[in-house]
Amino acid sequence: MRGLRAGLATWKPFFDGPDALFSWEPDQVEMSASGAFALSAGPLLSPQGQVIARFNSIWRREPDGCWRVVFDKGSPPDTPAT
Repeated sequence: MRGLRAGLATWKPFFDGPDALFSWEPDQVEMSASGAFALSAGPLLSPQGQVIARFNSIWRREPDGCWRVVFDKGSPPDTPAT
């Protein structure tokens, strides 16, 4: 999906009900040497706590000091080591 309207239309169903369909929290955070960009990544969890995907977000620090996501991507959960 591309653009604000497409993003809102795609994500709206996930927030319509009374219960959250998933949760997430970073398990990795890295910042560029300049302090202008950062990466956050981590698991996306089902209501039962199962890892169902991973998220990766690139952040940019704005001139006013506010952080904004400039790129966000999901991927399948990590494949367990064998």
